[in-house]
Amino acid sequence: MPLVICYHGTKARNVPGIVRDGFKEGTYFARHL
Repeated sequence: MPLVICYHGTKARNVPGIVRDGFKEGTYFARHL
């Protein structure tokens, strides 16, 4: 997943939650991308 690099250095401990919410709602990726 290329997207992993985007948030890999931000909050590595919250990655599982971000991925789940990010792909579901698309708000996280929409904001940072």
